[in-house]
Amino acid sequence: MGPSVSNSIHVVSAGDAQGNIKGEFGWVSPEGTNVQLTYVADENGYQPKSDLLPTPPPTPEAIIKELAWLSSHPQKDAKN
Repeated sequence: MGPSVSNSIHVVSAGDAQGNIKGEFGWVSPEGTNVQLTYVADENGYQPKSDLLPTPPPTPEAIIKELAWLSSHPQKDAKN
């Protein structure tokens, strides 16, 4: 774990010659929850990970089936 300060915040990061950075930071929330976040910053952008980050709801099964059908039945180009 990296340096901590009196308010329980800690930060650790490291980079490489290509400019990619990996790190983590965390703190204790006012409610007493230990908040931890890890991240990678590379050619794909900033990618945080934490159990406390919101996530999108799952894609409905009907949409998954429709997307599969559409990909197996490509549209023909309309020519005028």
